[in-house]
Amino acid sequence: MVDEEGNFGLLASILIGAAIGFLCAYIPDVVSNMQDGVDLSDLNTFEDNWKKYVGATIGGAIGGLGSGIGTTMLFGGMGNVVSGICCGEVNSFEEGMIQFSLGAVTSGIAYGISKGISTKLASSRISKIIGCSLKNSKINSNLAKNGFGNMEVGKMGMKIICNKLYKDLGYENLEKGINYILNFMIGLIN
Repeated sequence: MVDEEGNFGLLASILIGAAIGFLCAYIPDVVSNMQDGVDLSDLNTFEDNWKKYVGATIGGAIGGLGSGIGTTMLFGGMGNVVSGICCGEVNSFEEGMIQFSLGAVTSGIAYGISKGISTKLASSRISKIIGCSLKNSKINSNLAKNGFGNMEVGKMGMKIICNKLYKDLGYENLEKGINYILNFMIGLIN
């Protein structure tokens, strides 16, 4: 099953964001309940906290909509506000702006870290595939040797080839994965 047009990406981002939002609210409650000892009833924190969980799930889903740094920060901030409204932490415009700022900044930091890590890992791999020659014929030959014969530099240019390799080699997914993990950890801290 292949999704060459990228239709599943948005749904997956929303679902993963919603799951992370829920877990960031649920796990600290369970851990807090277990401080006196482990009991199965500690896992049932829904009766008192369901509004918080709904808000965190919706907020996480909204936060999962971001793709670039700007939209990631925008949706991260919006998700934080919606989460705060659902659990009663946002009761004024000022509180909403604070929550928006916190969500936007933490989402931006997570995005920057994930982009930096994945770009660093990808750059050496991509340069090994393309080589150091700037001649199209040499680059096309290197691409074909490494299993990317359908990509030819031609008039498209190096930036498009590097972006395509970045995606085809899985570094875009690595970036998203790191971003989700960082957002999850930041959510647990908040």
